[in-house]
Amino acid sequence: MISVHEILEEYGIRYYTHGENVASGWVGITCPFCSDRTNHMGINLSEHYFSCWKCNTKGKNFLYVISVISGIKFKDLIKKYPEIEKKIKEGFTGGSVPLFNTYTLLHNMAYEYLLSDFRKFTDQEIHKLEKDYKILFILDGSYSNRLFIPLIEDGYEINFLARSVSGDKLRYINASAAQCVKPLSDCIYGIDFIKTIENADILFLQEGIFDSLKINLTYHHSKCYSIPLFKKILPREFSRNSDLMKLSTHFKKVVILLDYGEISASYKLYSDLKDLIPNLTIFFLPENIKDIGSLSGNEVLEFLHNVKKDVLNE
Repeated sequence: MISVHEILEEYGIRYYTHGENVASGWVGITCPFCSDRTNHMGINLSEHYFSCWKCNTKGKNFLYVISVISGIKFKDLIKKYPEIEKKIKEGFTGGSVPLFNTYTLLHNMAYEYLLSDFRKFTDQEIHKLEKDYKILFILDGSYSNRLFIPLIEDGYEINFLARSVSGDKLRYINASAAQCVKPLSDCIYGIDFIKTIENADILFLQEGIFDSLKINLTYHHSKCYSIPLFKKILPREFSRNSDLMKLSTHFKKVVILLDYGEISASYKLYSDLKDLIPNLTIFFLPENIKDIGSLSGNEVLEFLHNVKKDVLNE
């Protein structure tokens, strides 16, 4: 198998095998995410993990770091190095031992949660979540009694969220550094589908995954899509590169739509993005809607109809 050293040398990336910030079994390089100059970005020589001790950016496969530095697409790098690609295709196992056994959404606990008044999904929508969005139910292990929601890019699972359906105080858990390809802050949920869209109506920027799922399930009727920002943390790729600007050209408008009452956060996000996205605007939820994730499908369609009348003058 080709070594980490050989790949770094192939792309002209300077690395250090010892020094103050280099641990045994690792090499240190300049972090491309925080522009640190003291080699805080470490790459594990045996497991291929990467981790910056300064900005805390972590991931399962160091080829992602190579792609950021070199400008070569991540999917092209994993095709070039099939032995590392094989490791990615093993999925989120953290090694040779699976993290959990998965069950379909038809398991009673998950089904009841999604049908509840809190979520208001229909039977048809639940089957679509299972088939099209690859959402499963975790029965055992450290993620037991949680919905498994994968984040996919270029056809590969690069991270995941695990949402409790049993009332745990910690509602969401995302993949650890050893289980993911890219950090959550770098992930754009639904990016593969967005790239196929042409001349759609509205791309929403929302807070949570269920807010986005409710809108995305209506796409073929509403021509609206949504990206979750995961606790209002803007994915780095949006601001570092011009990914959001490119994605925004697929839509007539990009609309910031945070939860009810998030006025200052909405204006802050608008200020951060307005120079990148000329078709950006803000829409505030009315008092009778606290968040989109609690609406039924028909309620979402009615809401989107009103938003389009306001934002697109339709």
